[in-house]
Amino acid sequence: DLMFFQGRSRKSDRVGHVALVTKVDGERIEMMHSTNSRGIIIETFNDSSYFTPRLLFVAKLPKEEVSRVLSKPDIPMD
Repeated sequence: DLMFFQGRSRKSDRVGHVALVTKVDGERIEMMHSTNSRGIIIETFNDSSYFTPRLLFVAKLPKEEVSRVLSKPDIPMD
C-alpha cells in the first residue's frame, strides 16, 4: 500500500510526499519513506505528529501491475 500526504502546506490538497506501508499491526501502521535530512527511514505513522494531519489517502497497487513491473528487468531505474 502507498500513503499519500500533503507537502509542506497543510492547506493544499495536492500530493507532496509518498510513503510505502511496510507493516500493519492492528491500528499501528509502519511506513518507509525518504527524507532530505535522514535518508530512507521507517517510522510508525500513528506516532508522527507531522504526517498524521497531512494524510490525503491510501491506495493499493493492483497485484497485476506489481507483477508486470517486476517481470520486466529492463526497466530503467533513475
